[in-house]
Amino acid sequence: MDDLRIKVSSDRGPIEARWTMVNEAKELGSLQTSVSLDWSLTGFTEIYTKMQRDKWHKRWGLGVYKIPDDSTVIEIGCGIGTAAILAAKYLPQSQHHLIDADEVNTGFGKGSPLWTTNGSVLYNTWDVVANGIESSGIDPQRFEFNTLGRNPWPAADMIMSHASWCYHYPTEVYLDKVVSSLKPGGILCVTIRFYDKDDALSKISERLGGPPRAMLTYDKAEKPGNFGILTDRDFYKADCVWVKE
Repeated sequence: MDDLRIKVSSDRGPIEARWTMVNEAKELGSLQTSVSLDWSLTGFTEIYTKMQRDKWHKRWGLGVYKIPDDSTVIEIGCGIGTAAILAAKYLPQSQHHLIDADEVNTGFGKGSPLWTTNGSVLYNTWDVVANGIESSGIDPQRFEFNTLGRNPWPAADMIMSHASWCYHYPTEVYLDKVVSSLKPGGILCVTIRFYDKDDALSKISERLGGPPRAMLTYDKAEKPGNFGILTDRDFYKADCVWVKE
């Protein structure tokens, strides 16, 4: 296979993200989405493509992309860049500020903790993200890479994080920066995991002036496994959308 392609539909026609660093994208994508590294490249591509299409359409249904074409978008935990690339192609004048690690620790994987206290889950490299941007035909000047969020954040029309912040590490890691960077009327879309130790839903709602405008929950029955550290809710995670007051 010469490339990895993720194609989704939209009201503006089909949108496609593409990588030519196929093996590298597969390895990192496997770690980032818990898809087994032992799978064949064909098997990975099929599962990963379906997963990313589902995520795109769920975000679409939540109204996440109803923002101006020239919006500034921050993504926390961008992975290999799939969501950012698709958003950049849908919003042709948008600017993207991507936050993630720039180090691969392949020791993290099956059987490792899903919750860290300092955001130290490292399985990404900007080389693969840059390859996806350029292979997808997007001007790389529209993107800025910010390793672990250490550099200044721009004022944002939308901030998104999918199974990263509030999912693998505490709300406090980026909460102050999210609140200060998000413009009034800006959209925050984040996948939160419900832990006894970290009530992300309440913390973010308090800081942004109210509860989520939209929320898509995932039933525990869809995710069998160890829920000893989760709350007693019937669902284990939710895609939440806030609009800053």
